[in-house]
Amino acid sequence: MQNNNVYDYINITNVINQLHLKKTSQKGNYIYAICPFCQNSEEKKGYLKINTISNVYICRKCESSGSSIDLYANLKYISTKEA
Repeated sequence: MQNNNVYDYINITNVINQLHLKKTSQKGNYIYAICPFCQNSEEKKGYLKINTISNVYICRKCESSGSSIDLYANLKYISTKEA
């Protein structure tokens, strides 16, 4: 049986590019970026850890986490259904 979960089809890399998040580094399947929830743009170390395979994120500083759709919805102040 095929998994038709919409979360599996939304690429988090596209979401972070569309939201213009500041990337600080990339290591394998992980992108590190400035957390839009707790960090300012002057900081050099990105605490937002983005898994490009699972399409999920977590901030090691404020512990904000979720899927690519959650990230988009939270930053656009809309529901995940609208996102």
